[in-house]
Amino acid sequence: MTVGRVFPETTRKTERGLLAALLALGVVWNLLLLYRQWPEVFWDLGVYEAAVTAFNQGQSAYQSFEGLYFVYSPYVLFAFASLGTWLPAAFLLLYLAATLLFLRSGIGLPLFLAAIASSVLTVSSIFMTSVGSGNVTIFLHFLAITASFAVFQAPASRARAATFFVTVCLISLIKPYFLSYLVFGVLAERSRRRVAASLLCALSWAVLFGAQALSHPDLFGEFLASLRLQALGSGGGAGQDVGLAPYSVFGEFVGRYPALVLHVLFVAGLATLLFGVWRFSGMAPDPKESRTLLFLTALILVTLLNPRMKVYDYWIVGAASALVFYLLLKRAEWLEQLTWFGLLCAMTLAVFAMWLAGFPYLKYVRVYLLPLLAFTVFLRFALGPIPGRTEAASGLRAAARSGPR
Repeated sequence: MTVGRVFPETTRKTERGLLAALLALGVVWNLLLLYRQWPEVFWDLGVYEAAVTAFNQGQSAYQSFEGLYFVYSPYVLFAFASLGTWLPAAFLLLYLAATLLFLRSGIGLPLFLAAIASSVLTVSSIFMTSVGSGNVTIFLHFLAITASFAVFQAPASRARAATFFVTVCLISLIKPYFLSYLVFGVLAERSRRRVAASLLCALSWAVLFGAQALSHPDLFGEFLASLRLQALGSGGGAGQDVGLAPYSVFGEFVGRYPALVLHVLFVAGLATLLFGVWRFSGMAPDPKESRTLLFLTALILVTLLNPRMKVYDYWIVGAASALVFYLLLKRAEWLEQLTWFGLLCAMTLAVFAMWLAGFPYLKYVRVYLLPLLAFTVFLRFALGPIPGRTEAASGLRAAARSGPR
């Protein structure tokens, strides 16, 4: 993905210097967070190892490990257990390979850099905690995003399409909500064949996942009980470990099932609004930039759809929103760009003040402030005049009125 200059009045060297300064601050900030956290890292990998050790010794893998639970289905447990003592090394190799593939994907490096920068803008440890937890989920996201962007770039490639569907099916056995990535297969090529392939992928996953309940009913029951204890706990509200999705917000005011319904309606309504405005506004005349913005917008919505959106999920929301903000802002005149960047700086200062004051809902502010800002910019350029677009539209209308000569 290529990104142009933000301020037309500056030189490319100056602009790169400004971006480099922001990234340098992000790197320093995240290194300080890592230093503070060290050596307490990869704690979720320790849970995997403890669960596998217990299972291989004839004990339950779904017991509590210092308050944490193994929340993966029996087939995933069998795959982990087959690694034995090699499990930590195998996972580290998987994490390294997933990261390298992600950074080479074309969209991975911009997202990675945006995640580093947005951690400074929101004064948060979201991205470092995601990586430092050692949870497999963030690296599954790396693989899913890599496969999705590849099929998005070359929708006619059968090899990329096959890789995409196999990747989504397999990682969805580990985390079922990854099935939502199937939307990229349909967005990349809106055809009956692609819809049929997506349905076949979902059906294959359902058969494999459901087979666990038939072949190992006791283990499957322990898995569901473990997941319930980890996510919902024994108290009320949305649950004790459900992350910061819209579901968790609604769950503070209504019951869990109404909150889940509201969550789905909210994300579906947001998707309808965004893509409806996108389609009828004509705001993306450049096909390449249009597909990049479409991919990032869909990625935000796919992440938000997960009702248990944890820290290793919602880093995507902030990073993708920062990129959307940046790409859209290139369309504005330099004075408007300065205004929006001034608002961004004010937002960062406000978050910093909330952090110092111990604002109780700061966790939600950190997750949703950048998306809200990107959404506001999106509506501004979708519904308001864009430099160059108004003149082009007027020319097209004049040509249409004059007709063929």
